[in-house]
Amino acid sequence: QSFADFNDLSWIWLTGRAVRLSTNVQDDRWVIVNKRQVGFYRVNYDVRNWYLIIDALVQNWASVHRLNRAQLLDDSFELARSNRLDMEVCLDLMEYLRDELEYPPWT
Repeated sequence: QSFADFNDLSWIWLTGRAVRLSTNVQDDRWVIVNKRQVGFYRVNYDVRNWYLIIDALVQNWASVHRLNRAQLLDDSFELARSNRLDMEVCLDLMEYLRDELEYPPWT
């Protein structure tokens, strides 16, 4: 699991409309920003990270906090709707929902 401590709510000040973050994370590790959806902003990832997150959810959806699972779904659809993310990523992300047991991701 990558950065799976969803209790560490470190802050980054957003000083503009968009922020690009660079990480020191291995290529086979996923990263989730806006843990537990404490900030009021959308998060888009590179396609590789989206699919690493999708794979993690399919293998063990509980490895990602329920509020982030909801955020990932909401962000992916809004980003796709605004042509900032390929809709295929959203549809692939939805595949994990067949096993989802908690309410927030369904709202």
